[in-house]
Amino acid sequence: MKYKPEDHLRMIGIRTKIARAHAHGQELDGRIRSFINSHPARISYLQRPNLHEHGWILKSEPPVVPSDLSALIGDMLYNFRSALDHMIWQLVLANGEKPSIQNQFPIFDSPSEYKRAKNRRLQGVRKDAISVIDRYQPINEDKIALAHLNSLGNIDKHRELPVIYVHLEQINMRETIKLAPPRNNGNHHAHGHT
Repeated sequence: MKYKPEDHLRMIGIRTKIARAHAHGQELDGRIRSFINSHPARISYLQRPNLHEHGWILKSEPPVVPSDLSALIGDMLYNFRSALDHMIWQLVLANGEKPSIQNQFPIFDSPSEYKRAKNRRLQGVRKDAISVIDRYQPINEDKIALAHLNSLGNIDKHRELPVIYVHLEQINMRETIKLAPPRNNGNHHAHGHT
């Protein structure tokens, strides 16, 4: 396929969606770091030497994560998913066909569902492009990223915002070390268990 000047213009919408998704991701990263650095929970260290126990105990209520972080996640997911749909639209146009509302990037983790929907969603897309799309489907064991994108995006669109919840009850660590008496050959051995 030969490059045409309008090919660059076809990519603008896709690149814009990806750029917005990355901007949301950077904002989300900064907001999460600020939230964590605000020390929203008090954790205390507990040591009981006579029992050889060490632990950390949450001394406050579990922190409430700001709900707008979930909205940022939803916006980021939407823009990534939308970029894929824009790409299909542009692939149809680049093939000289007319896109329809049926055209969208298919994401399926069931081979039978993918086979059933693939022709409708990719109508007008060149076969070589379809073979690339086939390789990235979650029906392939090592390609689960799109499944996560699709699942979380659908949860955000149709049911509820992605839930972020922090829960920490107690972490205990117990360690005992017993030293064996020296052997006749003068070597010392340490025995331990956890």
